[in-house]
Amino acid sequence: MRLDINSINEEPITREESIKASTWGLDTHEVEFTGEINLCCEFRKIDKEILVKVSVSSLRKIRCSRCLQFTTKDLTQDFYLSYDKSKLGQFLEVDDRIREEMLLEWPMKPLCKDDCKGICPGCGKNLNLEKCTCKK
Repeated sequence: MRLDINSINEEPITREESIKASTWGLDTHEVEFTGEINLCCEFRKIDKEILVKVSVSSLRKIRCSRCLQFTTKDLTQDFYLSYDKSKLGQFLEVDDRIREEMLLEWPMKPLCKDDCKGICPGCGKNLNLEKCTCKK
């Protein structure tokens, strides 16, 4: 998303954009973005600073770190970006910073659900779907 610096003033300017997830290269063996990454950005000048309120929504297919099954999650992230206007050129481009913020919010151990029971270390059964057959 690119915006001319001179068009940003005290009144907020809202821009929306949808980006093909594959163009940002965020997929890993545990997370796959499906569809598009939807961005909604509100730009506002405050003194010598430009403040950007960002809302990102995306559909992600994640591999649960406990049961190893894939599940689809609709995730929304809201955050702010700030820029010193004197250090910018004619245009403000926010894509790289948004991508960076998305990566910083990555869960260390993604779960299909909060109470996921995982896999039995003995028999290897998914404890969310069936009971363990191991002898105690």
